[in-house]
Amino acid sequence: MKARRTALWIAAISCIMTMISCGTGKKALTSADIDGQWTIVEAMGQAVTGNEGNVPSINFNVAEKSVSGTTGCNRFMGGFTLGENNEVSFSPLAATKMMCRDMKAEMLIFQATEAARTARKDNEDLVFCSEDGNVVLKMTR
Repeated sequence: MKARRTALWIAAISCIMTMISCGTGKKALTSADIDGQWTIVEAMGQAVTGNEGNVPSINFNVAEKSVSGTTGCNRFMGGFTLGENNEVSFSPLAATKMMCRDMKAEMLIFQATEAARTARKDNEDLVFCSEDGNVVLKMTR
């Protein structure tokens, strides 16, 4: 019985954390909140760094519905939309195909763009979350 109560508490706390992490009810974002260059600091819950001094970054242009950037190894480009209720979506991204020493950041960044469903500002950071509310991409200026 005690184990069941503990499990229920853990489940309740998890639900609350999910709602807080990327819950609805946040201020509607505008193109001014998103447009421009951002440094990618976290993807799929893991810190990302570049290769040989190349910092992962992303550039949004909401009006043109486009995105471009670098994974710290390869450059990428594609479509991006900001919809109602801070919904975001990426079209499949095109990328160069150089081989770098560490390809993990690139894999995580591309996974994050596929999983991203909503956006919010967290102080000065821009955060994208998955359908279940988990932070999948964190960026800073």
